[in-house]
Amino acid sequence: MKELQGNNIKDSFIWVFNGDNGQFPSAIFREKNDAIQWIQDNSLSGILTKYPVDIPLFDWAIKNGFFTPKNELQQGAKTKSKL
Repeated sequence: MKELQGNNIKDSFIWVFNGDNGQFPSAIFREKNDAIQWIQDNSLSGILTKYPVDIPLFDWAIKNGFFTPKNELQQGAKTKSKL
């Protein structure tokens, strides 16, 4: 599996924190260290995810080899909205 490396891929990224049982993101950061510090300072648990900026996630995943649509169904709007 390919690993996300900001220095290998020329895209900009943000870090999105979703707390346990949260419906929406709790916080968004430009720097991972700031996100981790905020999570620790507030004794939170959840998931911190790195997202590209200014490009749809579906398109970014294809462009960087993380996903290859295998049929027309995987290229449709419903698939794009689930990523």
